[in-house]
Amino acid sequence: MIWAYKPKGHFTVNNSYKVAISITQTSGLAETSHDSEQSRFWRKLWDLHVPNKTKLFAWRACKNILPTKANLYHRGVIDDPTCEACALAPETVGHLFWDCTITKEVWNLSDIPLDKNGLHHRDFMDFLWHLIFKQHVDTKLVELVIIMAWSVWLSQNNAHLGKACQSPLETTLRARSLLHEYQLAHTRPTQLKEAMDGRWVPPTFPWYKVNVDAAVFSHLGVTGIGVIIRDHFGSVIAALSKRLPLPLAPLEAEAKALDEATVFA
Repeated sequence: MIWAYKPKGHFTVNNSYKVAISITQTSGLAETSHDSEQSRFWRKLWDLHVPNKTKLFAWRACKNILPTKANLYHRGVIDDPTCEACALAPETVGHLFWDCTITKEVWNLSDIPLDKNGLHHRDFMDFLWHLIFKQHVDTKLVELVIIMAWSVWLSQNNAHLGKACQSPLETTLRARSLLHEYQLAHTRPTQLKEAMDGRWVPPTFPWYKVNVDAAVFSHLGVTGIGVIIRDHFGSVIAALSKRLPLPLAPLEAEAKALDEATVFA
């Protein structure tokens, strides 16, 4: 017998202890590295600019806890796990989002540059992991992939419920439309930079400019509003000061001031 961890091949308890410690430390480093990548993966998922319901869907898909027919079959809820879309295999997460012939058509119509070189993604997490850490795709592409997968899932659920099943083209168009509408609605508008000196700028002729303000006096239970109208010379055309016996919140007070200004103008 030769002990490979000593130059002369002699086994000693002291040397075997050192080897065991070294192996344990190496294993710990590997686990730490894996945990770090896992944390990066989940951070990327939760930071995506997509609806929260689709983030939750992606998380459930990654954890393989979606109520697919295969999962329901294993839990004794249904008797047949076969995919209703293609009727070729059990409806697992991997089949539903990758192997199903209908889903493949959705991916082809989406024009998403996926690596289709014979790769088989059994789990949804494997799929996203490959996109993020192997293909290093752009975040916007990952967002589109998740929305597309969610739309496939929605279409399958509609089929299970007896509703009209969407065609691959309809599924693709729906996904792109949903993502565009969501990101358009949740994009923060560019803030216009105010003049450094904060000077009032007159309107152009023949317009008038109306400025309003409101103040809330909580201890008195009243709100004060002010309105001033000026022309292109900056001359005051009309002004209004009003005390309202209303204990409004600041936002409500500003809205009330705008309402009074509109009526006054």
